Amino acid sequence: MGEQNENLSVETTEAAPVATETRERKNYSRDEFIKIWYGSNSAKEAGEKMGMDAATASSTASKYRRDGWVLKAMPKGGGVKLDPDKTYALLVELTGKTVEELKAEGEKQKNAPKKAKTAKAAG
Repeated sequence: MGEQNENLSVETTEAAPVATETRERKNYSRDEFIKIWYGSNSAKEAGEKMGMDAATASSTASKYRRDGWVLKAMPKGGGVKLDPDKTYALLVELTGKTVEELKAEGEKQKNAPKKAKTAKAAG
Protein backbone atom coordinates (compact mmCIF):
# COMPACT_ATOMS: atom_id res chain seq x y z
CA MET A 1 0.00 0.00 0.00
CA GLY A 2 1.14 3.51 -0.64
CA GLU A 3 1.88 6.23 1.89
CA GLN A 4 -0.87 8.59 2.92
CA ASN A 5 -0.19 12.22 2.24
CA GLU A 6 -1.21 14.18 5.30
CA ASN A 7 -1.28 17.43 3.31
CA LEU A 8 -4.22 16.28 1.19
CA SER A 9 -7.56 17.41 2.37
CA VAL A 10 -10.85 16.31 1.00
CA GLU A 11 -13.50 18.96 0.93
CA THR A 12 -17.00 17.68 1.39
CA THR A 13 -20.13 19.57 0.65
CA GLU A 14 -23.68 18.67 1.34
CA ALA A 15 -25.75 17.83 -1.69
CA ALA A 16 -28.37 20.40 -2.50
CA PRO A 17 -31.88 19.12 -1.95
CA VAL A 18 -33.58 18.01 -5.13
CA ALA A 19 -36.94 19.60 -5.69
CA THR A 20 -39.53 17.04 -6.65
CA GLU A 21 -43.22 17.56 -6.94
CA THR A 22 -45.14 14.68 -5.52
CA ARG A 23 -48.81 14.45 -4.82
CA GLU A 24 -49.95 13.04 -1.56
CA ARG A 25 -51.22 9.59 -2.48
CA LYS A 26 -52.98 7.26 -0.17
CA ASN A 27 -54.00 3.69 -0.74
CA TYR A 28 -57.77 3.57 -0.85
CA SER A 29 -59.85 0.56 0.03
CA ARG A 30 -62.29 -0.68 -2.58
CA ASP A 31 -65.19 0.85 -0.64
CA GLU A 32 -63.43 4.22 -0.29
CA PHE A 33 -62.57 4.21 -3.99
CA ILE A 34 -66.16 3.42 -4.99
CA LYS A 35 -67.54 6.15 -2.70
CA ILE A 36 -65.19 8.74 -4.25
CA TRP A 37 -65.91 7.43 -7.77
CA TYR A 38 -69.68 7.83 -7.29
CA GLY A 39 -69.17 11.27 -5.75
CA SER A 40 -67.29 12.54 -8.80
CA ASN A 41 -68.42 13.80 -12.19
CA SER A 42 -65.42 12.51 -14.13
CA ALA A 43 -62.47 10.16 -13.86
CA LYS A 44 -60.24 13.24 -13.72
CA GLU A 45 -62.15 14.62 -10.75
CA ALA A 46 -62.10 11.26 -8.96
CA GLY A 47 -58.39 10.93 -9.60
CA GLU A 48 -57.66 14.41 -8.30
CA LYS A 49 -59.54 13.62 -5.10
CA MET A 50 -57.35 10.55 -4.61
CA GLY A 51 -54.03 12.03 -5.75
CA MET A 52 -53.83 10.04 -8.99
CA ASP A 53 -54.31 10.87 -12.64
CA ALA A 54 -57.52 10.16 -14.56
CA ALA A 55 -56.00 7.16 -16.38
CA THR A 56 -55.08 5.47 -13.09
CA ALA A 57 -58.53 6.14 -11.63
CA SER A 58 -60.19 4.75 -14.79
CA SER A 59 -57.93 1.71 -14.77
CA THR A 60 -58.79 0.99 -11.15
CA ALA A 61 -62.50 1.36 -11.90
CA SER A 62 -62.13 -1.04 -14.84
CA LYS A 63 -60.42 -3.58 -12.60
CA TYR A 64 -63.27 -3.39 -10.10
CA ARG A 65 -65.80 -3.82 -12.94
CA ARG A 66 -63.92 -6.94 -14.14
CA ASP A 67 -64.15 -8.20 -10.57
CA GLY A 68 -67.95 -7.85 -10.83
CA TRP A 69 -68.55 -4.55 -9.02
CA VAL A 70 -70.96 -2.11 -10.66
CA LEU A 71 -69.39 1.32 -11.07
CA LYS A 72 -70.99 4.19 -12.93
CA ALA A 73 -69.67 5.10 -16.34
CA MET A 74 -67.90 8.42 -16.52
CA PRO A 75 -68.18 10.74 -19.51
CA LYS A 76 -65.54 10.22 -22.17
CA GLY A 77 -62.73 12.72 -22.51
CA GLY A 78 -64.27 14.75 -25.31
CA GLY A 79 -61.50 14.16 -27.80
CA VAL A 80 -61.36 15.61 -31.27
CA LYS A 81 -64.64 15.35 -33.13
CA LEU A 82 -64.07 13.91 -36.59
CA ASP A 83 -66.21 14.70 -39.59
CA PRO A 84 -66.38 11.60 -41.82
CA ASP A 85 -67.52 13.66 -44.82
CA LYS A 86 -64.34 15.78 -44.62
CA THR A 87 -62.22 12.64 -44.32
CA TYR A 88 -63.88 11.08 -47.37
CA ALA A 89 -63.38 14.33 -49.33
CA LEU A 90 -59.68 14.23 -48.43
CA LEU A 91 -59.39 10.56 -49.44
CA VAL A 92 -61.18 11.22 -52.75
CA GLU A 93 -58.69 14.01 -53.44
CA LEU A 94 -55.67 11.89 -52.49
CA THR A 95 -56.68 8.61 -54.13
CA GLY A 96 -58.81 9.70 -57.05
CA LYS A 97 -61.45 7.13 -56.03
CA THR A 98 -65.14 7.78 -55.41
CA VAL A 99 -66.66 7.78 -51.94
CA GLU A 100 -68.50 4.56 -52.81
CA GLU A 101 -65.26 2.86 -53.84
CA LEU A 102 -63.55 4.00 -50.64
CA LYS A 103 -66.44 2.76 -48.48
CA ALA A 104 -66.41 -0.62 -50.25
CA GLU A 105 -62.64 -0.93 -49.73
CA GLY A 106 -63.03 0.09 -46.10
CA GLU A 107 -65.64 -2.60 -45.48
CA LYS A 108 -63.47 -5.19 -47.20
CA GLN A 109 -60.52 -4.13 -45.03
CA LYS A 110 -62.58 -4.25 -41.81
CA ASN A 111 -63.86 -7.73 -42.63
CA ALA A 112 -60.51 -9.15 -43.77
CA PRO A 113 -59.18 -11.95 -41.57
CA LYS A 114 -56.58 -10.80 -39.09
CA LYS A 115 -53.03 -11.88 -39.80
CA ALA A 116 -51.70 -14.28 -37.22
CA LYS A 117 -48.86 -12.88 -35.18
CA THR A 118 -45.74 -14.95 -35.48
CA ALA A 119 -43.42 -15.39 -32.56
CA LYS A 120 -39.92 -14.14 -33.16
CA ALA A 121 -37.22 -16.70 -32.71
CA ALA A 122 -35.17 -16.15 -29.60
CA GLY A 123 -31.75 -15.24 -30.66
